[in-house]
Amino acid sequence: MATGIVIVVGMLKGGSGKTTTAMFTGLTYAQRGRRVLLLDGDQTSQSAYDWSQLAAAAGEPLPFTVERYPFEDIAAHIDRARTEWDVVIVDAGGGSATYLEEAVSAADLLLIPTAPAAADTRRLAATLASATRGADRNSRGVSAVMVMVRADHRTGQPASWRDQLVADGHTLAATDIRDLVLYSDAYGHTPPHAGEYPALLAEVGLLDDEAEVPAR
Repeated sequence: MATGIVIVVGMLKGGSGKTTTAMFTGLTYAQRGRRVLLLDGDQTSQSAYDWSQLAAAAGEPLPFTVERYPFEDIAAHIDRARTEWDVVIVDAGGGSATYLEEAVSAADLLLIPTAPAAADTRRLAATLASATRGADRNSRGVSAVMVMVRADHRTGQPASWRDQLVADGHTLAATDIRDLVLYSDAYGHTPPHAGEYPALLAEVGLLDDEAEVPAR
């Protein structure tokens, strides 16, 4: 039986761009006809689920399914979901290292959104430690890629941030997610397009406009 791909979006810090990244990743695949399930694993705000409810109430429902997940047995839930959906995306929230570890143990890709800010740096080591523990238990093999979000290229900050992350030995996507109104104003709506996320997913080898994700 063919199975879908699983993308975990995780960073152990609130406000790091996880939900926006998860939602625009879902939009990228849904706009290409894939059946997408997004699991909101944020134990505090559940912003992805709230976003989906607001969009539906505004008469512009998202083109994919968002579920609140009750936070236990996430790895087993992912394994079941990937047999039913083309793409499973997990918004791993910001507060639980255990949840992130469990989700990564069943993932194909971990995207770590990080903004060019000192506060994100402080949580990066804990995020990578949790992800490593999950990867060590992942029998499928999982890759992890950092992606710079809220990158304002009118300043030199993104370039300096990139140089430092690369110097520290981190794997950082070449595709930056810029600081655009498209992303900041998207909450509660269905965006008209997926911005730079198709380029990001193509870069990491999980999107091809002719055959993006193997259909079941």
